[in-house]
Amino acid sequence: MQELVCAIANASSLLELKESVTLVPSMGDLQHVVYHYLGDPQHPPPPEPGFTTYPDAWVQCYLANDYARIDPVIQRGLRSILPFEWSELKITTPEQQKLFADSQAFDLGASALSIP
Repeated sequence: MQELVCAIANASSLLELKESVTLVPSMGDLQHVVYHYLGDPQHPPPPEPGFTTYPDAWVQCYLANDYARIDPVIQRGLRSILPFEWSELKITTPEQQKLFADSQAFDLGASALSIP
C-alpha cells in the first residue's frame, strides 16, 4: 500500500501515474487496481480521469451502462476522506445489485479497498 501511495505522489505526469498504477498488482499481490480522479471544483478533470487494470470489456460494460451514476463506491468516495472496504457498502437498489452482479461476471474479485 505504501508503494502505491508513494508512486502516486511521486508521479510527475499522467503517463508516470498510469505506469505506476498498472504495476501495483504484481507488487502487492492484488488482482486489480483502479486510480480514478473524481473531480475538484477548482480544477478541470484531466483528459483521462483514471487508469485501471480491469479488463477492457468490463470498462466498456461499466461505461455503456452508465454505472458511475449509481456506483456506491463512487458515492462513498465523494463523501469520505478515509479508506473504506467495499464490504462496508450498502447495496440498496436493483441497479446497484446489477452493477455488482455484472462485475462478478467479469471475475473482478469479491473484496476491495478504496482510498478517497
